[in-house]
Amino acid sequence: MSFIDGHREELGIEPICRELAIAPSSYHEHAARLAGPGKRSACARRDDEINEQISRVHEASFGLYGTRKVWHQLRRQGTKVAKCTVERLMRGMGLAGVRRGKTDGHYRQQPEGTVPARQGQPGVPRQPAQRAMGGRLYLRPHLMSWTALHTAWHSSRMSRRGE
Repeated sequence: MSFIDGHREELGIEPICRELAIAPSSYHEHAARLAGPGKRSACARRDDEINEQISRVHEASFGLYGTRKVWHQLRRQGTKVAKCTVERLMRGMGLAGVRRGKTDGHYRQQPEGTVPARQGQPGVPRQPAQRAMGGRLYLRPHLMSWTALHTAWHSSRMSRRGE
């Protein structure tokens, strides 16, 4: 659009559109929509109205409300809008609510080569055939012999009998 606008005086709209494989009518229609907001589609105009309402509700909640609460607040105020529409528009505006208990959504990674420590114990160096899951050591079967795997399974079952 900006390329055509910049070169339309010297080259003309139709030759540029022909080279870019764009129909000249599409360019004229897009330019008319930009010039007059009333010529935009009904969906786009409705999205603009809802965007204003969403930003107002989100700012009134000091940025705490997420999509669900913003949607409920809009319904309380009499705005009929689908929840998925609120989700789409908030995502487009970059708005999100506060997540309870999570600062940035990422989990802390353990330093490579150590097993997570149990309560009050230092981390255990990791062996190549071991991996840690849920505070327990699990053995990787593809790096062990069948005898070692059977022994590890059996000892694991026996150690859980008291739990």
